[in-house]
Amino acid sequence: MEINYTFIIPHKDSQQLLYRCINSIPQREDIQIIVVDDNSNNKNFDMSFFTERHVELVLSDKSLTAGGARNVGLDRAKGKWILFADADDYYVPNFLSVLDSYTSLYVDIVFFDVDDSTHPKITFSRYHQSIKRQNKDDIVYLKYGMTNVWCKMFRASMINRYNIRFECSKKGNDVLFTLLTSFYSKHITIVNTKLYCYTYLKKSITYSPKSLMDYVEMYKRQIKYNYFVCNVGARILRWSTSRFVFYTLKECGIIGFLNFWTYFWKHKKDIYSCRSSYLNVLAKTKNNQGEDILPE
Repeated sequence: MEINYTFIIPHKDSQQLLYRCINSIPQREDIQIIVVDDNSNNKNFDMSFFTERHVELVLSDKSLTAGGARNVGLDRAKGKWILFADADDYYVPNFLSVLDSYTSLYVDIVFFDVDDSTHPKITFSRYHQSIKRQNKDDIVYLKYGMTNVWCKMFRASMINRYNIRFECSKKGNDVLFTLLTSFYSKHITIVNTKLYCYTYLKKSITYSPKSLMDYVEMYKRQIKYNYFVCNVGARILRWSTSRFVFYTLKECGIIGFLNFWTYFWKHKKDIYSCRSSYLNVLAKTKNNQGEDILPE
């Protein structure tokens, strides 16, 4: 039978939550579920569960990062549509019956709302507002401002045409993927319904303690992001340096704050040398298609 949906789930050391996530996906013949384990400490999976649910489990004996795991899933994907879930999150009941009505539309990305009500740290208020209002600025924000992938459904042919993949970085691996898929999407549609539950897991890589170099990589990602959105006409979403100043002060305390900015001033030239990295990837994908590198 033809596969309509491929669900790609990177996993590391959260087996019980992974089973919950998989159980939230309906058992249908037109669904492919790929779990890519990122070298978990405990590899004693319930194989009967995966067999019963027809889940493809890919085990890695080396660290892939979530981005690398997603890339492995993309290389195995057979569905017309691709969805990405985090192992500690889950879908709401009957979510697929909602998405089913959008699969025949000529669109490249389907955006849907997210339930973040149980999360103690993050509320996606701007995303919720943009999903509801859907004005011109909201569309720009949805495409280039919301850099998470689990709130979107992607047409596989678009991803494959431009060979779009995730960065294999420790954090923020989905930023480049989101920017490129949004740039290449000719048509999008928006579902004003909460279909995905974003949960809080304290041991998640998102909330694990950050080192000095983690903050350096975050700032470099901000620089690359800014340079990209300014060059594709989405300048209104540019992240400010002052915002990062306050962020590091809040997260690191005064000592960590001083350590980061001392490092930054010593290595400023090297840090800023990365600014065109995302645009270079865009240029490469466009050149492969024989198109102009950037719009006028």
